[in-house]
Amino acid sequence: MTLPDPVILAEGLGRRFAKRAQEHRSYALRDLIRDVLGRNRDQQVMREDEFWAVRDVSFRVDAGDAVGIIGRNGAGKSTLLKMVAGLLKPDTGRAKVRGHVQSLISLGTGFASQLSGRENVLNSAAVQGMPSRIIASKFDDIVDFAELEDFIDSPVGTYSSGMRARLGFAVACHLDPQVLLIDEILGVGDIGFQNKCQVRLRQMQAAGVTFLLVSHSPSSVVQICSTALWLHEGH
Repeated sequence: MTLPDPVILAEGLGRRFAKRAQEHRSYALRDLIRDVLGRNRDQQVMREDEFWAVRDVSFRVDAGDAVGIIGRNGAGKSTLLKMVAGLLKPDTGRAKVRGHVQSLISLGTGFASQLSGRENVLNSAAVQGMPSRIIASKFDDIVDFAELEDFIDSPVGTYSSGMRARLGFAVACHLDPQVLLIDEILGVGDIGFQNKCQVRLRQMQAAGVTFLLVSHSPSSVVQICSTALWLHEGH
């Protein structure tokens, strides 16, 4: 029997970093120049001060699956998720994701501080290609979920980090994603809001949304995920 195409497919993913920031910036600039000139370097050769944050990681996630990525601090979990999300370019391998993707990574960092919460919600939805009538139908639910009724017309720059994160979570979860990439965001807000996030994620899971979740919380992984990948020193 032929398996259906996976929603997420990672093949041989690897990513190097330099231990010192100065070398990291220098190497990145050299690699950019090489790419422009079409002179690709041997990706397996390590330069001075470099280490593999993630190396040769392959996996698949099928439609409707909920997969956790677990491991100790520094194991490469967030780096792996960012490569899958397209936020980091892998040095080796490739990652493919099918469907409408929402990344719950560093919630609220994409908001424009000078714009109001309302304007940021509308902009976020428009960037995702959501028709204006659909945005309008979901707007009140987003604001209600984020518990920001009194502040939605205030500049996001005046929000606390928790308020920005709540709005980011609410926007991402109401834009009808088919795939959710989640990095340690289940500690957003107070206990009541955290519980509300858990309930919302379980509702989305029941509706067939595919999850890839990074978490240090065993209970979160057990509650949401059916399978887990254990990373150790990038492998």
